[in-house]
Amino acid sequence: MEFHYPQTVKEASTLLKKPSSLAIAGGTSFTTRPRVKHLVDLTRLKLNYIKDDKTKITIGATTPIADLLEFPTLGRLASGILHAAASTLADTPLRNMITVGGDIACRHIWANMPPALMVLDARLRINGVKRRVIPIEKFFESGLRPGEFISEIVIPKKSNKGRGTFIKFSRTRFDYSLVTVAAYSERRGKKARVVRVAISGVTPPTRVRVIEDELKGKVVTEELIDKAALQASLKVRLSKSYIFSDEYRRELLSTLLKRSLRKVLMGR
Repeated sequence: MEFHYPQTVKEASTLLKKPSSLAIAGGTSFTTRPRVKHLVDLTRLKLNYIKDDKTKITIGATTPIADLLEFPTLGRLASGILHAAASTLADTPLRNMITVGGDIACRHIWANMPPALMVLDARLRINGVKRRVIPIEKFFESGLRPGEFISEIVIPKKSNKGRGTFIKFSRTRFDYSLVTVAAYSERRGKKARVVRVAISGVTPPTRVRVIEDELKGKVVTEELIDKAALQASLKVRLSKSYIFSDEYRRELLSTLLKRSLRKVLMGR
């Protein structure tokens, strides 16, 4: 195994084109990636930062999760949804090692940050032969191409002035998530309402379009919320679990979806 420490984006991209190469920063998930021949350390590319301007918040991919908790603007954004996601991710020592980009790039089924970022309408800046910007949910559909790595996460401010919530259900506070639900709601005009919902734990991080479509343009009631949550829990394709039954996980997912939606839509 060879270790590489690129100094530039171009150098990193070239190294990541090698067969059996892997980008690392915090390195906490390295043991789950066997047969790696080239470890490409991204920590010298100066991607550890959080920038706040009038229209967006930009987070460098190698920024530790712990740094999110120290940034005041993120604590106010959409009811502090990113703070909630960060504070329940692993324990304090690991939060100082796990990076924001790494929690996304590893594509773990239990990941905290992707659902929260999905409902914040976040985009990923991806470097490689060509630079591209994609919605974070698209990343979980297509992944990275050879030579590519995530360089930044961009959160638009104009789309995140509403109410958000993040719920993680696990056996202990810092354990892997069994079910994670993130939800966001914003009123635009008298009738128009934006609703975004994302989940992880029972399935890889994904937007729940069934709920978003069901609630679009309708008067929100508890009955409508219950119906949308139940439909979503039945349609989600569950990952395998050797601990909990599918029936239990669907019931749990439905319950957490209802709680999240009532909070962001009805303030309860």
